[in-house]
Amino acid sequence: MTSVLVFGAHGQLARALAACLWPRPWRLRFIDRTACDLTDFAAVRQTILGAKPDVILNAAAYTAVDQAESEPDIAWAVNALAPAAMAEAAACVGAALLHVSSDYVFSGSLGPAWAEEDETRPLNVYGATKVASEQAVRAALPRHLIVRTAWVFDQTGRNFVTTMLRLGRGSSKLSVVNDQFGRPTAAGDLARALVHMVHAAVTMDSGWGTYHVTNSGPTVMWAGFADAIFQAASPWYGRQPEIAPMRACDYLSAARRPTNSVLNTAKAQHTFGLTLRPWEDALRAALAQPLPGYCIARAHAA
Repeated sequence: MTSVLVFGAHGQLARALAACLWPRPWRLRFIDRTACDLTDFAAVRQTILGAKPDVILNAAAYTAVDQAESEPDIAWAVNALAPAAMAEAAACVGAALLHVSSDYVFSGSLGPAWAEEDETRPLNVYGATKVASEQAVRAALPRHLIVRTAWVFDQTGRNFVTTMLRLGRGSSKLSVVNDQFGRPTAAGDLARALVHMVHAAVTMDSGWGTYHVTNSGPTVMWAGFADAIFQAASPWYGRQPEIAPMRACDYLSAARRPTNSVLNTAKAQHTFGLTLRPWEDALRAALAQPLPGYCIARAHAA
């Protein structure tokens, strides 16, 4: 029996992990903030020391990027210090740790896709906390997987897809940034990749390290992603808003974002045989049916 402790039970990634088909006889236990406050590092350690899991999967994060600029203490506690406590406790009980990180560790300058060994130069507090978390995990625990991903979406969480669909219901025109680009990642596809990676690494006791995992497909600007969202939802969404491209510098936000969020996934492909489907296919699958709270538009229901 392999026991797995998953932090961040109510997040979109943890929900996707719960829906995955896990290998037998792996047993999962999901931890939410009521069971363990991630700002209480003694509680984090005690949760792990008490459970003595074989694998820890950290899907928890403070992801309010703009708010992190005004709440750095909370962001640092959840994103950096809690993973450090997890890694230290994992070392004590002999557990492996899979920690999810972000494209925001990079500066986002124009150029090719980011590789795992490229220099990390975050532009904001959120990115800095993720860099610190990676450093802490590497220092404390050899048996780790750090998986950077980008632009994660699903049908129910708070993400770009659900935000666009919500805003589009009340507006005929949406202004969306058109000079930042990346590859979207479906939470379900990411979750299945994580299950595959951690199972392979634990079984073979090899492959530990840092990896990039996103869906495949062409790079896209945020405005292009928004267009694709409304096109995928068109059979049931109804009237689609006009997408008005805008420059990032004209969008008022507390935190700077990377211009280039494209991650090179060749290492994960080579080590684990992972090639995720194109993000357009994942998006169409996610929006094939009306989302909760949406009805099929009358224009398409006749």
